[in-house]
Amino acid sequence: MKKTRLQRNWANAASKCGLHVDIPFTLRFTDGYTITVEVRLQEYGAPNGMVIVSDYSLIKGRCDEILKLGYGYSCMSQPAEDEISSTEGLDDVLTDWKSELHGNVEQCTKADGKKPTP
Repeated sequence: MKKTRLQRNWANAASKCGLHVDIPFTLRFTDGYTITVEVRLQEYGAPNGMVIVSDYSLIKGRCDEILKLGYGYSCMSQPAEDEISSTEGLDDVLTDWKSELHGNVEQCTKADGKKPTP
């Protein structure tokens, strides 16, 4: 299956910044229902990570259950083709989601994707 621009953007960020992502990710609910989300970002936002979708209707009506399962969730728009390789704004997102295991969320903030020098 061809990756969406959002998936490609997060795969790029993971590669440049050492993040752990599952693309795609199947979320299983206690009633046996499953949904496949575009991305799960591990170690951020909630104990089981953040599930990321570009279409809110995919998770609508299940948001409380997602939280009870230990995930956070976010709906993000598909980036433009020329934004896929950019990590600009990533620190703001990671800071908002408050990394639980990576104390330094400023590991990948330069627009070129390189780690800042101390």
